[in-house]
Amino acid sequence: MSAIISTLTAIGLSAKEAMLYEAGLKNGESDVPTLARLLGMNRATVYHHLHTLERRGLLYKRIENGRMVVTMAREEGLRALFAYEEHALQEHKERLETLLQKLPKATRVAARPDVQYFSGLEGIRMALEIAFRTKTKHWDIIAPKKNFFSDIDEEYAAYYLSERKRRKITSHSLWEKTSENIRLSQDVIRERQPRYLPKEHLIPFRSVLILFDTRALFISSTNEMQAVLINSSDIHSTLQMQFSVLWNTAETPAT
Repeated sequence: MSAIISTLTAIGLSAKEAMLYEAGLKNGESDVPTLARLLGMNRATVYHHLHTLERRGLLYKRIENGRMVVTMAREEGLRALFAYEEHALQEHKERLETLLQKLPKATRVAARPDVQYFSGLEGIRMALEIAFRTKTKHWDIIAPKKNFFSDIDEEYAAYYLSERKRRKITSHSLWEKTSENIRLSQDVIRERQPRYLPKEHLIPFRSVLILFDTRALFISSTNEMQAVLINSSDIHSTLQMQFSVLWNTAETPAT
């Protein structure tokens, strides 16, 4: 992923919008058929995302001989996009402050694990947004070969990786060893610190586990599309102990 695409997705554009913007920058004046051919998208999709880029001030367009020709705005467009996102964020903050003032006072209840259930893609995205806001800025992850992130659409996968990077979340990752991940780049090793799960103790599994703060987030495969988030110091510490045992016996990847 280029620096332009990762930056734009981190501040609010979808992966396809960012790809269109980058392609338009490189190609200069472009029409819809050209952009569609360059990126392997259908024309309806290109029109849709160009409309979004125009609304956010990232392109200029004109009609020439009955066809739409677009030029991507450079510095002025990116500054306009930042101003747009900054204004939207300020509006969200003001709404949140108003909502917090209206919340009823909490009643005292006996201590018990806080368990939340999430369903569908949007539900899992909501669960991950909670994980992105980790106070410690660190995740411990156990992931099988085929999992939610390997099977989900490229647009959300790109957002997930860029958001982790933007929020400076470090990680220790335990993966199944496969022919695809037997050799990893220095960037992947530095950012995700993976190790391979011991094969002699491995049985088939499909869910991803993310440990952070005092929470444990379980994310199913795309077949089930559900997630469970448990907020409990006791449960987290038990799972953390199990993670540490696996981590200390795991294989470090070759570079």
